[in-house]
Amino acid sequence: MNAFESLLLLNCEAMKKGESVDNRYQLLVAINSDTHYQLDELINEALREQDYLFLYSEQPLSFTEYLQHNSDRQDIAVNLSKQLSEEQPIAFTQTAILHDINQKEGIEYLITSEYPIEPLKEQQDVPFWEQPWIDNALKELLFQPLHSSDGDPLKTYALVDATLYTQVRGVFDLDLRTDVVVKCLFKGKAQEQLKAAAPYVIDVSLDESNYSDNSRISKFHRDQFPSLWQRDAILFVKTSIDIDQLCDHLRRFTKISIDEKKPQFFRFWDPAVARDYFKHLKAHQQRVAKWFGYEQGEALIKEIIYRGYNDFSCIKLQSQNIAPNISVGGFSSNSYIEQQIFKRRAIDKFIDQIAPWIQANFIAHESLESEDLNAFYHHQITQLSSLGIRSKRAVSFILAAIYQTNHPVEIWHESFANFIQQTEMSQEMKAQQIAETLIQSLIEEPINERGD
Repeated sequence: MNAFESLLLLNCEAMKKGESVDNRYQLLVAINSDTHYQLDELINEALREQDYLFLYSEQPLSFTEYLQHNSDRQDIAVNLSKQLSEEQPIAFTQTAILHDINQKEGIEYLITSEYPIEPLKEQQDVPFWEQPWIDNALKELLFQPLHSSDGDPLKTYALVDATLYTQVRGVFDLDLRTDVVVKCLFKGKAQEQLKAAAPYVIDVSLDESNYSDNSRISKFHRDQFPSLWQRDAILFVKTSIDIDQLCDHLRRFTKISIDEKKPQFFRFWDPAVARDYFKHLKAHQQRVAKWFGYEQGEALIKEIIYRGYNDFSCIKLQSQNIAPNISVGGFSSNSYIEQQIFKRRAIDKFIDQIAPWIQANFIAHESLESEDLNAFYHHQITQLSSLGIRSKRAVSFILAAIYQTNHPVEIWHESFANFIQQTEMSQEMKAQQIAETLIQSLIEEPINERGD
């Protein structure tokens, strides 16, 4: 096998130019290990030459490691390796066609259950080491039952963002903890360079003895769990696989590309992201199956649990709704689903910044007093973006004017759209002129009657 020592093999997923976006292809890629540093860029370029659109790649493995998991592909791997040379450092071949299973209208593939949280009461007559450290309902959900339906031990893992952890704890010490097993989701240079900002998986499983005896729990459980939970800095995964297997599974989802830009980190380990993400994900069968590791009627991930505002939520796979022969393929870093969730979160953050300023400085039109303003703003920002008004300053001008006049984008006269698209001036100048026109219409007459 010496000839293959410098060889890396990996599976990736791609589309073909001109074909339906539902048609996906699994490819096996062979590459010389000295080109590993810019792997995605090299794969993207090689695939583009053959009219493929690169979507996703799994972790690269050595020749030996790859065949340990894919022994049926030895001949394909050997043939690919023979194509490699200094002039051709990468070779690939199609190994499978991945068709997205047709979505069934109205069916959801995740179920979310919500449970109220009872505040803990201090018990003056009980030593602090025996006092409860967690709400009883949450404790039962996180750590019971101790075994899955097939008899395997059921484990509970916490996902923690190092930045949020440090904000709560005041110091980063996850890499120094000895009371719980901790693994970083990043590997290699990313783990070294982003240690204090990376996501971590922590084994917080309890056995029968420390579940029933508060004095036996770890320091992390007693000291860090309550504060991380209260500050919305932690979420949980229940599964029967070990921590290394879980990390390997979750690493598939750590990056996402937005608008064909370079991949960036997808912070699904942040509860604020997870709440919005899984809410939108539940209608996408193939994506849900991939995320929960669903195969042959079983899921790797049994439950995902995170904090709500006045409760906590538990997400489970609706396995009875998943097609038994579903082909999940890889996780596409260019997925439309994740892109839309990213964009929605960016808009929500902007609204959180701009809404207080608008409401503090302007008087709302009387017809907006009973509106859900966040939803109203979100719709207006989306409409403005489609017209080419995207800078925060420009959007702020127009939102303030809409707030005062209740002349939303959807009832604007077509001359407004023509003005935005044809006039050669900055977004800010266009926005100022539109805002002035809207305000003037409040004084004089409506720009456009609602019945038009």
